[in-house]
Amino acid sequence: MASEWHEVPIGSLCDGIYDGPHATPVRTDSGPVFLGISSLVSGRLDLSQSDHLSEEDFPRWTRRVVPTEDDLVFSYETRLGEAALIPGGLRCCLGRRMALMRLNREKADPRFILYAFLSPQFQDVIRSRTKQGSTVTRILLTEFGDFPMAVPPIPQQHAIGEILGALDDRIDLLSASNKTCETIARTIFKSWFVDFDPVRAKAEGHEPEGMNADTAALFPSEFGESPIGLIPKGWNLRRLDAIATVTIGGIWGFDSQEHTNLIEAVCLRGVDLEHLRSTGRANAAPIRWVKPSALERRRLSDDEVLVGGSGAGPVGRPLHALRLFEELYKRPVVYSNFVKRLRCLDKYHAVYLDRILATMHQTGEIKDFINGTSVPNLNEKSLLATKTVCLPVPDVLRAYTELIEPFTAKLYDPITTTLANLRDTLLPRLISGKLRVAEAEKMVEAVL
Repeated sequence: MASEWHEVPIGSLCDGIYDGPHATPVRTDSGPVFLGISSLVSGRLDLSQSDHLSEEDFPRWTRRVVPTEDDLVFSYETRLGEAALIPGGLRCCLGRRMALMRLNREKADPRFILYAFLSPQFQDVIRSRTKQGSTVTRILLTEFGDFPMAVPPIPQQHAIGEILGALDDRIDLLSASNKTCETIARTIFKSWFVDFDPVRAKAEGHEPEGMNADTAALFPSEFGESPIGLIPKGWNLRRLDAIATVTIGGIWGFDSQEHTNLIEAVCLRGVDLEHLRSTGRANAAPIRWVKPSALERRRLSDDEVLVGGSGAGPVGRPLHALRLFEELYKRPVVYSNFVKRLRCLDKYHAVYLDRILATMHQTGEIKDFINGTSVPNLNEKSLLATKTVCLPVPDVLRAYTELIEPFTAKLYDPITTTLANLRDTLLPRLISGKLRVAEAEKMVEAVL
């Protein structure tokens, strides 16, 4: 019950609050992880882009504190409000703008404190204590220990942490499955369209490995000369503007809910494209009210690709604009002015363009077409007019699309969004004491 909850200084729940060195070590390709604030993503540590430091430097960079399992790390500058727990077995040090709470386990359950930290109530506390600097926003670690947090007795903390954690664990499991599907699609694309493995096998007198006879028959058995070297015979070098054009841009402004004859729609922004690509959901995508005319002109189809265009988020990151989105969100989907829209000859060329752009983003080649420093901006017209690719024959593109469609469909499984929405609904009510644990358990059991 809410009456069992008490507001206490967050520092009273800790054995210590620490920050890391105010510098950056020499980066290495392997070794202990150097945790930067970019590693904090929606309550989890994303180490996919993390830097490393040497074993020789590790003692120096952990002189103040060595992060251990269930320590809570958070950002005290720029990305305020982000936090995550240190998982077991991770050897790491704190990067700049990162701080760590070592929780007293007799007073605080780590998972509960993480969710309480991420709750709207504590986020409001952070916003009210934020200092506006000339270049960055920050919270002062000298004051952080006095920030108030409402907590119940330890048994109730455990129960709440387990309920919300069960949802997050299931979401993480589905996200891992999604990444596997993405890896499969990327691996097949590289084999067929970059390394030309089926053509090489047939040229050597072998049947392409793991491919049925009908699909294998679509590939030639020899190579031909081209300005970029040997390419499959019958395939042609083409600029991307031969298969795609730039079409209408995203919406700059949105109407308020008070207007009549408006339609409620999910708005994809540049940052959402990366989130969808990796997790198959964009539960944080905002709802906007748009005019029917604006919606109709921006209705997405299977022959289109969206690309992160400018501002925040992964500039140059593509997303095949599947109509599956509307089924997923149960409402129309629009895109903001930070997203560019490319229309292809058909959905098969759209899938091919999506994979080409994803590869360019992964390798860093896309940076050749990004202008600006403070506000990066993709020059999509130059990209289409400059980038030359080895374009397969239509039957091969169709075969590839049909092969990966089952994997693509899994990327947008509605259950992931359902679980995320339930977690986001339960979190503030549980953390505020307005919802009983037993009631929340029944709601979770109904979907797990």
